[in-house]
Amino acid sequence: PGKPEPTPIKTVMQQTTDPNQTSLELMCDQPVKKAAGDQCAEELNESEKSMLELQELLVSTVTEANEEAEDKALEIAARLEDEISDEIIEIETQGRKIVIRVEEKGSFASGSARLEDDFLPVLDKLIDVLASVSGRISIEGHTDDVPINTQEFPSNWDLSAKRALVVAHGLMDSGVLDSKRISVSGFADSKPLAPNDTALNRARNRRVELVLEEKSADSMRKEIQESEDAIDASDTGVLREILELAPEEIF
Repeated sequence: PGKPEPTPIKTVMQQTTDPNQTSLELMCDQPVKKAAGDQCAEELNESEKSMLELQELLVSTVTEANEEAEDKALEIAARLEDEISDEIIEIETQGRKIVIRVEEKGSFASGSARLEDDFLPVLDKLIDVLASVSGRISIEGHTDDVPINTQEFPSNWDLSAKRALVVAHGLMDSGVLDSKRISVSGFADSKPLAPNDTALNRARNRRVELVLEEKSADSMRKEIQESEDAIDASDTGVLREILELAPEEIF
């Protein structure tokens, strides 16, 4: 995967590189604060200083987690280079999360939740990759919007959930991965990657995603609170809500 365009957080960081300014001055000079009509006081009281320090620490922690995810995604992509070239696997980052996207092509026959024999060597490589990554693994099944109604799969929800479950069993049966790290869910056609208006787009939407999250919201919140610049616990009540938001929800 290529490096994404700078997010707003990175843009803010890039715009505040004057070495003669203190970190508190930088926070005060942010365009967002100016746009809100706030004026930075010459002498901030302790509460204001605490909040600015918290903001700065939060920006730094989230930015570091995002950059670590990008670096890890590049490592994974190098190990799955052949599968990416064959368009069986896609890899991308979403903030601090890494998404390994298993396309239907080469993994499942149409309308089936049985893994193709040719996909089993790919599954072995995925096990090795996931064993080198810590944190949670969410396995998510997705379909297109063409309804299915068979004895085995009464709906797309059943098919997407079963495919995710089959992949999860394939990963866990080796005994290498701790099952406590893994969760399984099916989303049917509720989260398409592209409009279901062409055969190519519908094929793209039929997939199973392995969502890796090395740094959870809880671990990042703990890291912030235990930092040498830790803020009083009473000021960190919003951390959980902020850290659990998806990147598109924050920015």
